[in-house]
Amino acid sequence: MSLLLRVLVRLAVLAFVVGAYRELVVPLISEPGDPDIGAGLIAFGIIIIISFVWSVVDGRRSGLTSTAACWAIVAVVFSLGWVVLLAVAERDGSMSTRDALSASLGLVPFTIVLVLVPSLVGAAIGQSLRRES
Repeated sequence: MSLLLRVLVRLAVLAFVVGAYRELVVPLISEPGDPDIGAGLIAFGIIIIISFVWSVVDGRRSGLTSTAACWAIVAVVFSLGWVVLLAVAERDGSMSTRDALSASLGLVPFTIVLVLVPSLVGAAIGQSLRRES
């Protein structure tokens, strides 16, 4: 599978799972308009688990270098997409989309780390599990 296709599949799955969680589960566990820190922490946990487990499988199949490259791209694109979607979805009358985007840019490095660190650890573990022939 080409690198581009691998990246797109992983992005689609991460976006779908986090989006479904945000739309289906978060309303059940939090009050409207209430900042629910627990819901955010659960979302972070979901991202970490998906990144880690999938990268273990990738590392075992493709090796450390290929897996690290794939997940580095996924981490950057996912974090940029997350910030843009949050800025659009959560803007209100008090600020424009541009202002909301500007205020959210600080999340980009955090989100990159949230995806990249577990995926690099998983890739290294997957690499160590490869059978050498």
